[in-house]
Amino acid sequence: MKKIAYIISREDEGEIIEQGFLIPFTKGSQNIRIVALYFVGEGVYHLIKGNRISKIIDKVIADKKCSVAVCRESVQSRLLKNLISNTIQSATLEDFYKLAESADHIICY
Repeated sequence: MKKIAYIISREDEGEIIEQGFLIPFTKGSQNIRIVALYFVGEGVYHLIKGNRISKIIDKVIADKKCSVAVCRESVQSRLLKNLISNTIQSATLEDFYKLAESADHIICY
């Protein structure tokens, strides 16, 4: 089983993120284990409270299946602090690398 960490930097990849790996992961995919998710740049918009992907992410966090972090600077520069769930940790890229150190691969979207 491969351990994967994702850096999600694009807002327009919602279907790929949701259908490509989040939903299979939450259903217990046996092929991969996601160890960390890091949302940066335009990707932070996926974490706005109440949208489809943020609801899936909330489930991932509640089930403690992997670490989820959001880029502190990306949230601040987009004035989204009050729109991102408090359950998602604010982090730097260096913090993400620590969360993802057990990953075999880091994939960027």
